[in-house]
Amino acid sequence: MTISGNLPTDVQGYKFSGPAGKLAAGRQVGSSDYATQFVEGPDAHDAAATPAYPLQIGGVAESTVPSAVADGDAVRAFFDTLGQLGVVLRGTDGALLLPDRAAMADDTSNPTISKIASYLMGYDGSTWDRLRGDSANGLDVDVTRLPTVSSTTDVSLASAATSAQLLASNSSRKGLLLNNTDANAVYVYYGTTATASKFTVKIPAGGYWEMPQPIYTGRIDAIWAADGSGSLIGSEL
Repeated sequence: MTISGNLPTDVQGYKFSGPAGKLAAGRQVGSSDYATQFVEGPDAHDAAATPAYPLQIGGVAESTVPSAVADGDAVRAFFDTLGQLGVVLRGTDGALLLPDRAAMADDTSNPTISKIASYLMGYDGSTWDRLRGDSANGLDVDVTRLPTVSSTTDVSLASAATSAQLLASNSSRKGLLLNNTDANAVYVYYGTTATASKFTVKIPAGGYWEMPQPIYTGRIDAIWAADGSGSLIGSEL
């Protein structure tokens, strides 16, 4: 701070006095008027400190991002036109902690950023919406929109002790229901050539079986433990 002339003073040592009854604009502390050690503001903050009166600071308002300066140059504080200080978060290695903003999209790679808690949102194809739930059951899941079945195909295979094709591959298959009406167990295999030692499921005599998720859409073969008089009947969905 440079002082070029004598300044008025009061008994408290204030300089740059304002109108009557107002606090001084600043207080110079030093061995003389011209040997400034530090400058303090007129109003104390919440707790005592040294110096006890914080001095307000300012900067230059910019409506656009200012140009970079050379390494080692002095810079002014950067504020927007509302007086809000511009701050960039960087890690200890100098790298940005937050990436540039971008619209959310599918198949986005995982960015390396600081962890930030946020509301759980779901994309409906055009906009983002908050996901619903409650404290008792957690996240709500709609199970009413399962694949619909518009038609079924009858399934029938006579009992035999040799492997036979029960169903050909069907990419539209949504399910399979089977009943074994024979007196012997039947071995059902996801693939070609079922045996008593290579099977997917064993349906006992008089037993019932329903294909679980995920639905298998390939060829299905079957073989009985012994040749009988019954059959494997059901519906392909």
